[in-house]
Amino acid sequence: MQYAKDEIRQRIIDTAREEFLQKGFEKASIRTITARAKTAKSNLYNYFQDKDDLFYSLLESTVARIREGLEMAKRFNVPKEIHEYTLESQMGVISVVNQFVAENYTDVRLLLFKAQGSSLENFKYEILEAFTDNMCSWAKSIRPDKELSRLFVQSVCGFYLSLIEQAILYGKAEEMPRFQQEFASFVYHGWKGVLQQGR
Repeated sequence: MQYAKDEIRQRIIDTAREEFLQKGFEKASIRTITARAKTAKSNLYNYFQDKDDLFYSLLESTVARIREGLEMAKRFNVPKEIHEYTLESQMGVISVVNQFVAENYTDVRLLLFKAQGSSLENFKYEILEAFTDNMCSWAKSIRPDKELSRLFVQSVCGFYLSLIEQAILYGKAEEMPRFQQEFASFVYHGWKGVLQQGR
């Protein structure tokens, strides 16, 4: 009996993911989701309070992993010298992010482009704020004597997020290794130049 319930719930989630991806949260239809999932509309409400709860439920695991990743990144913000910041270390960070996006492509796409009208519509701005906090701490760990404006750091973080969005929208698999190298090189030399100013 429990297996059947779990199977129905998963079928609803899988069908909803396709509907949300195709139409976005606001235009997605519960009626269409239940018809494609081969279940009654009333049955959907045995598992989810409403459309927003359904949307959040199918993204909950990815949202939690993103938050965990941001928390984990804080632990790397320990005092270090600028020579310890290398192109290889930058490449490693970008590689981890790109791998996460590749492994969670549909969910990341939903979060970045299809969440308007849902309780997750501002999640990318939550990410941006947390990422900015991390990057401010990271810069301070390398140059405690240098005060960078939060606006500058937030703008750089917004640029990173925009690059990820562009890669999702327009990237081709064969371009990704070169994109990753160019991204890492651009970021590394930019931060290196800013952090070395005034030395």
